[in-house]
Amino acid sequence: MTPPDSAAPVGPSRAARIAIAVGAVVVGVPALLAAWIGLIFLFERLGLPITANELLGWLIAVVVAVLLWPLALRATIRMFWNSRQHPRGTPARWGSERLPAPPRVAVGPGDRALRIVVLILGGLGLVAVCGPSRIPLALLSGLDAVSSGGRSWWAALQLGAFVLVFALMLPTLWITGRALRTLPRDDPRRLGLELRQTWYASASTAWVICALLGMVFAWLVITRL
Repeated sequence: MTPPDSAAPVGPSRAARIAIAVGAVVVGVPALLAAWIGLIFLFERLGLPITANELLGWLIAVVVAVLLWPLALRATIRMFWNSRQHPRGTPARWGSERLPAPPRVAVGPGDRALRIVVLILGGLGLVAVCGPSRIPLALLSGLDAVSSGGRSWWAALQLGAFVLVFALMLPTLWITGRALRTLPRDDPRRLGLELRQTWYASASTAWVICALLGMVFAWLVITRL
């Protein structure tokens, strides 16, 4: 029998989460601006050739890699796991109800080390992709070239994101899917394998989302400031 609190959502209430989000914006935005101004003076004193816009783009890329990437991964894991457990034929009301956290299972040292590597490489990859101004400009210029308007531009962006997510997710789905097919439904090892599949699939999706957001932020900084 399942314990009463095993599926209950945990964590702060809705009001507390809203207060935390507002507090993060109120504190985070001035801190980001202060860091940007401080870095501008530092780079000018050092005589390094970088514009203020480029510096802000790199700073935003670091914020995306250090803060947004882990938060997006955590939220995506919850969404994927609850979508997987949701009864078929019943629409999920995302955003209108708190999602419970996935169950906790023991993670082997090899899998734990691999997850840490994914987190580190994912963060470094976000900085490398979103930091240099030429990469967001090249990507968005390419979208402008293949699209004929706003609707087709968004369609091309969504298609590219879907293809990238599928390419990153395919090895995980192939390896874990083969293993799951060999296990019976009542095998105790199945839960851990399902959670592992959810974690890596969520990492692929969250990374692409963060990369797109980071490049859009960088493009706005370069072209609008």
